[in-house]
Amino acid sequence: MGNTASDIVYCCGTLDLEESYLVAAEPLPDATAHGWFDLDSDGVYDEINDRSHNFKSFNSSTAGAIYVLAEDLVKWSQAVFQEGRVVSEESLAEAMMLQPTTPDEPLLGGYGLGVPEFSPEIFNGMIVMGHSGNAAGCFYLPEYAASVAILTNTHAGEPMPTSFQRFQILADNLEPLDS
Repeated sequence: MGNTASDIVYCCGTLDLEESYLVAAEPLPDATAHGWFDLDSDGVYDEINDRSHNFKSFNSSTAGAIYVLAEDLVKWSQAVFQEGRVVSEESLAEAMMLQPTTPDEPLLGGYGLGVPEFSPEIFNGMIVMGHSGNAAGCFYLPEYAASVAILTNTHAGEPMPTSFQRFQILADNLEPLDS
């Protein structure tokens, strides 16, 4: 019969991602955080968990139709950036060929193939890569060989600045690694 969409998306079964779900193809666990989105632009967030899987799959709050817990997102980031277990070294190097962004994009220092590098000024000169999307995401800190996931269950408005503010607190309190 062939592979399911989940089999194709989760081609990296060796990563042990236990709490990651393709919304249109898999049932979500009962304890899934409820998503919120201003569906009718009235300034009030509406709960979207009672919507169809198709609605949630194409709504930006699912970040590509995938629900994932922070622990799995960190595992994924470490496997990509630190361990080299997802794509070849050559493919990662190509993805990391950063291009300059527009002057009206102060958060980014450069953008590769789906991988931005955030402006070092934001995080006390620290190099920070990853992808934030609209509802935050995962940050990789090469100097520390560490990943940090910050997730929200809503879109637009306050979540993004709040996520960056939370990450800024972490960045402000990191001690430099000894050389």
